[in-house]
Amino acid sequence: MSFAFDSAAQAADAANNAAKTATDRLIWAQIEAFANRPGHGCFPRCSRARVAQGLQERMDDPGKIQLGVTGTCGVASFLYSIARSNRFDYMRLVMDLYSPPSERQRQES
Repeated sequence: MSFAFDSAAQAADAANNAAKTATDRLIWAQIEAFANRPGHGCFPRCSRARVAQGLQERMDDPGKIQLGVTGTCGVASFLYSIARSNRFDYMRLVMDLYSPPSERQRQES
């Protein structure tokens, strides 16, 4: 037996999944564009490709956001929360932290 609210709930789930898929495509395209930009960011010993790879891994599994030996559990918890609740903002945060101010200004223009 099927109820009307079952089909409405299924339709809502399908719309929500479609929106997530569109957002994910946008996120992956932005990460790829970030990885392919020339030059180093604010952290010259950490390659742009490495940052992009780590970002993709943490976007796939926010549980990989760990404090390690840094003792910054508050920061790790905050980043985990953002990565789970607003993936796009987490992506922008990582990219903005890595990118020099001149690069961020060009992106906003």
